[in-house]
Amino acid sequence: MMFALAVLTLASPASAATVVDDGHGVHAILSVTPFTVTTPYKYEFSAEHPNVKSGLILVLDSDPIWLIPSDSKQAVLYVGDQPVEKVNKGFPDGRLIVIVPAGWDLTRVPIYYGGYELPETVTAQMGKDTLVQARKQGLAPILNPPTPLPNVTVADHAELLKVAAAIK
Repeated sequence: MMFALAVLTLASPASAATVVDDGHGVHAILSVTPFTVTTPYKYEFSAEHPNVKSGLILVLDSDPIWLIPSDSKQAVLYVGDQPVEKVNKGFPDGRLIVIVPAGWDLTRVPIYYGGYELPETVTAQMGKDTLVQARKQGLAPILNPPTPLPNVTVADHAELLKVAAAIK
């Protein structure tokens, strides 16, 4: 009996891609600031930890219900298949500042809340599977993202965080 249980556990996926957002998690993109760092840094918000040389600082209008501080796992916020780095808590006003590594056309990918896990455990394949699930659920890009502000060049990740936190 114990052997059969073990076989069933191995045969079924440990966790299927989960998207808990119904399309109302992020209401709007309030601003887009492209950035470049002169000293690339390891992105700690995905399992592969890619080097970041450039990307976007986004200010989002998010439903505050997704941002209630908690000691437990929270739904991971994605841009496309990439978990984002949250710069602030965004609670209670819903104004959330995030950093996203380069490579995203905001007119083509949704911004949404995936499953309850730690972003640093999300592999590239998990991100791709989650994006597929989001699209199956009808999640679409946010209409009419704002025109990007001028590119900001910073020395490193620490300076990037300071610049992002100062965006009003």
